[in-house]
Amino acid sequence: MKKAVIAVLVLALLIPTAMSMCFVYATKPTEISGQWQSFQGVPSGGTPVTVSIEKAGANAFVTLHNYATYIEGPIVGTPGSIEQTIKMTFHYRDPQLVDSLPTGTGGNVNSMLTALRTWPETKWNWNVDRKFTGSVLGEEGSFTMKLVATGYGRIGNPVDLEGKWVITGGTEGLANLHGQGTWHSLGVQLNAYEGQVHFDP
Repeated sequence: MKKAVIAVLVLALLIPTAMSMCFVYATKPTEISGQWQSFQGVPSGGTPVTVSIEKAGANAFVTLHNYATYIEGPIVGTPGSIEQTIKMTFHYRDPQLVDSLPTGTGGNVNSMLTALRTWPETKWNWNVDRKFTGSVLGEEGSFTMKLVATGYGRIGNPVDLEGKWVITGGTEGLANLHGQGTWHSLGVQLNAYEGQVHFDP
């Protein structure tokens, strides 16, 4: 009998403790949505915009390092506060077509981007590594994000992209920020996102 009473008392003490731990480590996600757009040029203190192009068989690979700006929603930063590396894979069916694609003058970003705008539209996919400095829901700091997408299009035309994003790390007030969601293109240089974020205590 005494053992049963002791067991009940122990459970009575442990249950509130376990519940309090749940409240400490689980925060309610916040629904977010907004937009971002490409930033023309290089923000103060930024590294140069770069482009590289490679070809292999029926595929072409473009790596673009550039900048962007969140323009709407709870993620707020100065113009060019998104720094990112975009890896694009263009899927063509004809290796000879890929060999004939113009690439512009190597090392000349404007020349290479002009050449890319002449490529035929095709299926492509994006893999993006992004760093942002600014604020999220009023908390300031920086975060890193991974974005992926698939679609149909080419650089310089209204593109058709749909994908996902996930926050992979943060600093300062955004060190405990977590989040994920979806995104899609709205035109040549405009994109929309939605999803959920939360802060760990």
